Amino acid sequence: MLIGVDIIDIERLKEVASRTPRFLQRVFTAQELEYCMKKKNPYPSLAARFAAKEAIRKLDEIFVTGVRFHDVEVIIEKTGKPAIVLHGEVAVNAIDNGICDLNVSLSHSREQAVAVVCANRR
Repeated sequence: MLIGVDIIDIERLKEVASRTPRFLQRVFTAQELEYCMKKKNPYPSLAARFAAKEAIRKLDEIFVTGVRFHDVEVIIEKTGKPAIVLHGEVAVNAIDNGICDLNVSLSHSREQAVAVVCANRR
């Protein structure tokens, strides 16, 4: 089993987004932004998704370099459970290296957001 985890201060992400308006479009997909911006306070959800993107990088050495933020997307399944979708070369690399069964867990407090990503290797 492969495990990646990341934690981020929500206020730090909010400050970066305020200082650099294009940051949100560079990091998050249109679907991620649409989901988060519907919330009264979008920053905890955005921070959790940012943590998930970073947790993927820590999941396995094949993800350490060459992973762009838009290559990793957090979606919400019909059941309400978050899921990871890989795009482009990252998806191909995952398949080529036998990485499958990606699962993600997101959580946040008032100050921090955390994501844990687990996967298997065939």
